[in-house]
Amino acid sequence: MNLTAFLGIQTDRNLYILIILAVVVGAALLLMKDKPARDGRSRMLGEKYRVMTPELLAAASDEELVDAVIANLHEKLNPRRPDPYKDIPPLSPGRSAVYSVWLLCHELEQDGWERFYAGPSAVFDELARDGLRLIGAERCAAVVDEVLARRPVHGESEEMAQLHADFLEAAEEEQPLALCRAYIRTNPEEFCDEAEKEE
Repeated sequence: MNLTAFLGIQTDRNLYILIILAVVVGAALLLMKDKPARDGRSRMLGEKYRVMTPELLAAASDEELVDAVIANLHEKLNPRRPDPYKDIPPLSPGRSAVYSVWLLCHELEQDGWERFYAGPSAVFDELARDGLRLIGAERCAAVVDEVLARRPVHGESEEMAQLHADFLEAAEEEQPLALCRAYIRTNPEEFCDEAEKEE
């Protein structure tokens, strides 16, 4: 057998192997990019509140209460293909409201409506509006109503920037996350898991 031919075959084979490895690594990196990274606190809360009991809920501090409920809800999602829009709303009106309001508030603290509608959280817009009404944040809900009337939102505009400012001002006054906390304390049964699911 000719040595050059042998080396040529080996080189081609190695090249194919390297291309396949590059594709696999690239796909893995893309999948990891799509999954939100869980920091140490999120993991700790997830472990602590995986199964929410009335005792755990009652013992949670005011500062941790909303995060405890969110951690419990995140534990219910499929880790490989999380779909909170499909999995959370059927659980209870309170869980749907608190999750949607929490999500909207966190998104709008970071960015405006344009970025909100460009991302995966956009599907929660109406649920967030309904959640705001359920917890008593009427002024925030009214701003979301105005945004909903102008969908779809493309690009930045003065009108959307003003509605973002209006929401932040309303949220400063009404404190939706504090209202979520009050709702959870008043309706604990909506946030607890069934006893038979406990391990």
